[in-house]
Amino acid sequence: RKFVNKLKTLNNVRVLNSDCHFLLIKLEDISATNVYNRLLKSNILIRDASGFAGLDGSYIRVAVKDEKSNDRFIQALLKYLI
Repeated sequence: RKFVNKLKTLNNVRVLNSDCHFLLIKLEDISATNVYNRLLKSNILIRDASGFAGLDGSYIRVAVKDEKSNDRFIQALLKYLI
């Protein structure tokens, strides 16, 4: 819940409700492929969900991990959003 709440405070990011340990995130004005490539350079692996049925190129999927990993993901994403 803490991870989701932190993500919901970010601009240009919308977290979809989930009942599992993966989160689907819609990015506003940012390509999922660009975010994927950028985060990969920081050794953070996410899933570009643009290939999922019914989704476009603005969705990513991330796994909920331990607090340290979750915070690292948020910080890396923030650097890209700024």
